[in-house]
Amino acid sequence: MRIVVTKTGPLIERRSYDPSNPPAETSQKLTLPEAGLCDSEFTCKFHTGTEMPRFGLGTVQATITSIRLILHLTITIWTVTGAPPKLRAHEEGHRRITEEFYRNAKTVAYRLAAQALGRKLPVVFVDQTAKPGAVKAFQDKLLMEYLQETARRCTVAQTRFDSIAAHGGNSITEDDTVRQTLAELPAGE
Repeated sequence: MRIVVTKTGPLIERRSYDPSNPPAETSQKLTLPEAGLCDSEFTCKFHTGTEMPRFGLGTVQATITSIRLILHLTITIWTVTGAPPKLRAHEEGHRRITEEFYRNAKTVAYRLAAQALGRKLPVVFVDQTAKPGAVKAFQDKLLMEYLQETARRCTVAQTRFDSIAAHGGNSITEDDTVRQTLAELPAGE
């Protein structure tokens, strides 16, 4: 039985936009008074190895024998053309928080995969061809658990960061705001 987790480096892109024409390709919408956005996407690709009985029709038990996970993070920082330094610094604070959650992504993914290795899945055979339903459901559940511990926790932290920083509108430095945000986030939330 084997687990392989590969974590790619974060892909970071910084883009500006005309305030009269906000970007349409973001996962979130810019709402006034915001003039910047840090759009991040945690993704994970799976390769799952299974061992199945050689013979059988109907439902048989497949065993998860290997899991390979490939982790990715894409961050796009959007700021209005000619953005003031405080706005750019605020969006970079969001990036830093996202990267902090990604820093532990490999450990999270490995732990989840280790818990799943050896699991038995019911696999339905029709005409000696396995239907992929149980394996797909297994992968979907593993992805959901991974995103719960990375992307969703990151979203909670980002909301807290904006609350502390008043969306970049107060005088607290982004370094202090990032530190306070991460210190206040309960473990496992």
